[in-house]
Amino acid sequence: MQLILNRIHCKKCNTDVISRNRYDMVGCGCTNQTCADGGTDYMKVSAIDMKMVEFTPVYIEDGVDKYRHAKIFRRNKLQKMKTEYIYVSAAELPTEIIELKIEEFEIDKNNSNTPSPYLTVLEEELKYRVMLERDKKINKIIE
Repeated sequence: MQLILNRIHCKKCNTDVISRNRYDMVGCGCTNQTCADGGTDYMKVSAIDMKMVEFTPVYIEDGVDKYRHAKIFRRNKLQKMKTEYIYVSAAELPTEIIELKIEEFEIDKNNSNTPSPYLTVLEEELKYRVMLERDKKINKIIE
């Protein structure tokens, strides 16, 4: 299965813990010390009480309805003359950005043995949008 969002939830402090890159160990900071590691390469989880950890990863195999809403794409947000990074889902990205990102990933795919799982997410989002537009046109004709 192809992991696209390495996410767990600490029930003790009600925090989502997301590891975005390999060797990116991230913790919630509460006394349960819930941690996620591995990004999209592997999923390693630790906590003092594992019963207080809910596993909420997102896989490509979960289907477009689930992964199109996973906040996996980093965007720059200029805030008071300081750049902050926020994460957004494919569903929130403008179509023009999706098309540019697909071109980027296509170039990377040609230079790598392993294509990015994000390429699949973006391609499926574009297909989803085309299908919605087609359905709107059909419904307009029927009415």
